[in-house]
Amino acid sequence: VRTSGDAFYSSTLEPWSYYLTGAQGVAPSPFWDPLAFIIDEAHKRNIEVHAWLNPYRARTTGATYELAPTNMAKRFPQYAYPYAKNIWMDPGAAVVQEFIVNVTEDIASRYAVDGIHMDDYFYPYSDGTEFPDAATYTAYQEQGGHLNKSDWRRSNVNTLIQSMYTRIHAVRPKIKFGISPFGIW
Repeated sequence: VRTSGDAFYSSTLEPWSYYLTGAQGVAPSPFWDPLAFIIDEAHKRNIEVHAWLNPYRARTTGATYELAPTNMAKRFPQYAYPYAKNIWMDPGAAVVQEFIVNVTEDIASRYAVDGIHMDDYFYPYSDGTEFPDAATYTAYQEQGGHLNKSDWRRSNVNTLIQSMYTRIHAVRPKIKFGISPFGIW
């Protein structure tokens, strides 16, 4: 339901996905809501619907479409980094974390999804260079933070997961929540 700071459902927080109409931010015409449709049809057949989302990727490799003004990379450009041929949001930025939690809570509150699963992309896999979050890490240290960079990054992931879990369960106590792990031999 959220591949790159976009939505495969009707959202006031994020733009419609490019993959639905060929332009990010453009609603399907005639209008329809793919997530609502899938939930209605699946639930008629006693099939659960679990919404999958990617938390930090704002644009995928090779994408040539223009980002909509509501894409998170446009909302928070100071935390949007070209890295590994994608645009990634900085997991250490509190405003980015809060936005992702708000998006997840919005899905859980407006759609009868049975589960929410987050992709395993927290910090992107290395492209051989350092992920460009030095300014966010420095700000953390200047505010009294003492964790080394690796532990700080893990803490950012843990904070996001805990916040998502808590907020979606406040809305829908029996919703399933998980992380889709990367398959490594």
